[in-house]
Amino acid sequence: MYRCIFSVLSQLVVLRLTPVSDTFSYQRGELPGIDESQPITAGLIFELGSTQFSTILTARIGGLFNALLFGDPILINMGFQTIAFVGLLYFLKSVDDKARRPMALLILLPSFTVWSSIASKEAIVVFAVAILSGFLLRMYQGRARLGVLPIIAGFLIFLYKPYFFAAFAFALIGTWICQRVRQKATLALIGGMLSIALLYMLRDTADELAFALQQLFSYETAQGRSSRLEPFFVEQYDVFFKAPAGMLLAFFGPMITEILVSPLALVTFIESAALAAFLGVIFAYRFMYLPAYSLILGSFTLFWIMFPSYPFGVGNIGTAIRYRTGWLVLLFAVVGVLMSRDLFLGWQAKQGKRRSATM
Repeated sequence: MYRCIFSVLSQLVVLRLTPVSDTFSYQRGELPGIDESQPITAGLIFELGSTQFSTILTARIGGLFNALLFGDPILINMGFQTIAFVGLLYFLKSVDDKARRPMALLILLPSFTVWSSIASKEAIVVFAVAILSGFLLRMYQGRARLGVLPIIAGFLIFLYKPYFFAAFAFALIGTWICQRVRQKATLALIGGMLSIALLYMLRDTADELAFALQQLFSYETAQGRSSRLEPFFVEQYDVFFKAPAGMLLAFFGPMITEILVSPLALVTFIESAALAAFLGVIFAYRFMYLPAYSLILGSFTLFWIMFPSYPFGVGNIGTAIRYRTGWLVLLFAVVGVLMSRDLFLGWQAKQGKRRSATM
């Protein structure tokens, strides 16, 4: 009911304050300038690229909802929010009773709910990220099953957010390998350092992509009030040197000097500050007793979801919050659940029982 209310409020209030052209296009099932007549096939993915293919797929989903729901934009929004809700429900069912309530509160954040409750790619991305995040947590509980939902979620991540793959690959493969060895922290650290070494080898490509994204987004949002006028990337390899500040900006959205840009900026700033404080308290409370493995795996997972994502949101406060919606659930899963001594000890105990049973 809460998310359905936001589907209504988003249409009647938010989309009037912040017009989002692609949402209106998805509600109509139309995309000007893109040939939607081609049948959706595997070959089309490679022909168009995942970004354009995902745009067409989202428009097709919107067109289906448009036909089934009498073209009513609010009902179409509810259709998209239902997709996200299925993923969020799977995620919450993957969390133990102790952590479920705080996780449920976090996914009720207004900005997160707004962007995942309208006709948008974000609703589909939230579904996929929530499923894979839940699957990751189920691996620690010994009840992960590679069924239809995780496979669909992985395919959707490939289509919509291929740069999320680094984080999920590190977390899922790292967990799968580490559960088979005793020196878990050492192996996780080696894996993390190897991933950083690979990034170093691809530093020129990453640098070029960051500047290309900055140019693209500066062109698309040049007329927006929420755009930051000064380019963030200026010198070569700024994508690395400015990464800490950039990841903070992309997570936080509007800073205190930008809260007067619009009423939404003020609300978002308060929300981001509360979220940062809440997660900070959880982490600080657990830090002294946190197993090294949990800290290492969690830290590298967060780096690999935030570092590739931050160039998309660093230049515009509205874009930052919208893009943040896609990876927030993984952030909640890592800080709120994965970085937990209780989860680690329970995981170890299950492995000990398995070893005893096989001896």
